[in-house]
Amino acid sequence: PRSYQIRDQQRHDHYAYRMTLALNPVLGQYYGVQGTTWLNPPILHSPTQTRNVGGKQLLIYANGGKVSLVAWRTNGAVYWISNTLNDQIGNAQMIAIAASLTH
Repeated sequence: PRSYQIRDQQRHDHYAYRMTLALNPVLGQYYGVQGTTWLNPPILHSPTQTRNVGGKQLLIYANGGKVSLVAWRTNGAVYWISNTLNDQIGNAQMIAIAASLTH
């Protein structure tokens, strides 16, 4: 994982991290897991839908019917997974991965 800080529009710093995981490195397919203490980052505005899975409320972002990002919130942070550049991970699998992750 790589840790860093993000500065919001009000110039407040927020801690963040990102992990890039290989799905198929031969084809250049990687997906990401990210977390931040910035509770309302712009990337998470306007989810396509929300779904409760295993007691976790998931924010689902789709593009052309394919899930490109799934996010969830905790008391002090927000987390999300992002699909490969060509959305190679299927919708159900993206939701399952997000539902299974814990801190």
